Amino acid sequence: MKKITYILFLSFSIVSFSQNITINKMIDSAYYFKNSNPEKAFFYLNKITLSNLSKEERIKFIKIKYSLLDFVGEYQKQLEFIENILINSSYSKNLRIDLLASTYYNLGEYQKQLAYYKEGLVLNKENINLKIKYLNNLGWAYKLLNNTNKALEHYNKGLKLLKEKKLDTLTKIYATLLGNSGLIYTKKGNFKEALKRFTISKKIRKNLNNKGYLAGSYLDIAELYAAQNQLNKAINFNKKALEIVLPINGREWILRSFKNLYVLKEKQHNYKDALFYKKEYDSLNTLLFNKKTLKKQSYLKAKIEYEHSLIALEKENKVIEKTAFIRLIIILSSVLFFCIFIIVIYILSKKNKKIDSINNQLFNRNKEKEILLKEIHHRVKNNLQLISSLLNIQSRYTDKEEVKSMFLDGKSRIKSMALVHQKLYENEQLDSVDFKDYLTQIVKNLLISYGSKTKVNFTIDSIENLDIDLSITLGLIFNEIITNSLKYNNELGSLKITISLKKEKEAYVFIISDDGIGFDINKVKKIKTLGLQLIAILVKQLEAEKTITSSKNSGVLYTIKIPV
Repeated sequence: MKKITYILFLSFSIVSFSQNITINKMIDSAYYFKNSNPEKAFFYLNKITLSNLSKEERIKFIKIKYSLLDFVGEYQKQLEFIENILINSSYSKNLRIDLLASTYYNLGEYQKQLAYYKEGLVLNKENINLKIKYLNNLGWAYKLLNNTNKALEHYNKGLKLLKEKKLDTLTKIYATLLGNSGLIYTKKGNFKEALKRFTISKKIRKNLNNKGYLAGSYLDIAELYAAQNQLNKAINFNKKALEIVLPINGREWILRSFKNLYVLKEKQHNYKDALFYKKEYDSLNTLLFNKKTLKKQSYLKAKIEYEHSLIALEKENKVIEKTAFIRLIIILSSVLFFCIFIIVIYILSKKNKKIDSINNQLFNRNKEKEILLKEIHHRVKNNLQLISSLLNIQSRYTDKEEVKSMFLDGKSRIKSMALVHQKLYENEQLDSVDFKDYLTQIVKNLLISYGSKTKVNFTIDSIENLDIDLSITLGLIFNEIITNSLKYNNELGSLKITISLKKEKEAYVFIISDDGIGFDINKVKKIKTLGLQLIAILVKQLEAEKTITSSKNSGVLYTIKIPV
């Protein structure tokens, strides 16, 4: 009897243990996919029954689902989920307050967010650490409601409480309170106090080795100097912030730095550098936000601007026609009172006016064609970027690295073609592209797309402006070669890439080389990859000659001669 009881107990324990493993595995899978494949994460969560979970597992489940709804932007569903799930009094009231306050922030209902943070402050009046946290949250909520006095009051209460209770001031919350209150002092114009608080906050964050928030401190100080019109100091602190966050890919702070720098450079009338930072900001911004919406907005904006320009041209034509009619009446009236000599002068002047009128018509038509051509390039670029976005979305529906790599290669090829149309839209010249600037942008896009671990240094020697067809073809060849170089040299500490395009007699000589691991040419020729086939097809299309020099550990050298 004892043996049977023991066997039954052991069987029950094994079943319970296996169920726990399955549930934990599904929760972990949902957490793993929450930022890369939301549909898959929801699939795992929907298989879990909440009543089968322990209290700790339920809280983990709630946080993951809340984060998922936040990621996909379903804020109303987020609110309904939190209100339904946290009715149970066994859950932490602080958890309920924090999640509901964050949801109302997403919904833009800042008064309701404020109300929940007030509830949190009352609930935690005996817990000093949580009380300070909610004082900071209330300061932030009041700032969103543009009540700077109330915001500053709560930040200062938090700082005072830290000092009164003699708590550790070398903490993240202390630095946050100083930084947030410094922003209010900047807004109020008390720059001295703001700088004092930013400096202390920066020192704490440096000691804590919190790189993102340290960059935030540098940006706060930069914007403080910008508000005082001390442009050089503002630029210096923005660049310091970039030095910190570029290596860790802190996109929030990188975006803020680029935006600040292009505004500051524009104020200094340094339009070349301003344009550079504007391009960097726009390029990164399209990776972070909904590309389809942005493209639709830019298309509508371009359409409105174009329609406005047509209306303006029509008004100008009417004024010209009216003026010409009045002049004609004056000339005809004068014919009746003047001699034949005046008639001869009139005839000559009439001929000149016809020539001027024809010239004006030609000029206006050319201007209209130029505007239309720019619009065409702009729309082609947008359509290509839309295709790139669709490939990006499609790539999320597969876990196979090989397939994802194919999507990534396709995106880089499309982006290299879209770049030509972007350059033509931005430049005054509509028939040629600055090839050096074009290649530089391709390399930068590839480095961002492939996230290479290798430190890449590249130099481009080219003074040529090439026509659109040749630019696109050479750009695609270049894209394939650099993609291969980044893929197969990803484990190196550093990689040097050298690019040159020069005109020699009746041919362009295009040279691309790297100092990477190289490859066995005979083996590579036997492997028919899409990239190598594409290079061969494009070279043949140009009626060009291609030579490849390489061996293991001695880099690769491509030389392509294109007849002019």
